[in-house]
Amino acid sequence: MSYVAYLAIVATVWTVILLPEGRLRGFVYALPIPMSIALLGTAASATGTGTQLLGVPLLVVFFLVVALVEDRVGRLAAVIVGVLVVVACGAALHRWVTLTWPQAYGVAAALWLLGGVGVRPLLARWPHTPRTARPAPALPSRLRSLVSVLVAAGVSFALGSWLGPFVVTFPYSGVPVALLLTRNPRDFTADFGWRSGVLTVFLAAHHEASQRMGPVEALAVGWVACLAATGLLVLVQGSRGPVARNP
Repeated sequence: MSYVAYLAIVATVWTVILLPEGRLRGFVYALPIPMSIALLGTAASATGTGTQLLGVPLLVVFFLVVALVEDRVGRLAAVIVGVLVVVACGAALHRWVTLTWPQAYGVAAALWLLGGVGVRPLLARWPHTPRTARPAPALPSRLRSLVSVLVAAGVSFALGSWLGPFVVTFPYSGVPVALLLTRNPRDFTADFGWRSGVLTVFLAAHHEASQRMGPVEALAVGWVACLAATGLLVLVQGSRGPVARNP
């Protein structure tokens, strides 16, 4: 990833952190802004192998790890463990797994359904001890999150050759989301298992469009598909119950 892309991702995520907590920040967090910058600023574009789509399920894995281990090690350590898991899995997939895009569409769809259906029961079965009191952070939450964004993007920048296409789907926004999360991490993770599908749609649409047009136009197509999928998901969730929200 280039220095410009690194700085642009840090600046973008930090700007989102500065937004007032609520629906607006949650909506902007859910948009594939860091992915778009990474696609423009790296060689790991969606024109490569379809293995890149597996980066979206890895985002679900990141939040799942945080939710599962937070009780035992605390929020900050859980986020660090989650990042390490993503890096290890991404490096292994980049080195040993190659999928064509048609294969990746099928695998990603299956993992999305598995995550949407299976994450909540898994979390319900996992032993859970609510943390009733947490010590106040040494740094203000937004400053601490800025540091986390710098570190997370720095890890992706430094390990770009190891991560390959997974640089695009690295949890740049996921790290501050996890640190600032005021909801129960388990509920958030279960909801994100469903919402992650729109990111898969974004990458798939971008790839298909990039076969016929330039990078900027392909990104525009990806965004249109992402927003359409988001609207459809909101309609479906609205008909079934409350719409899932980010912090």
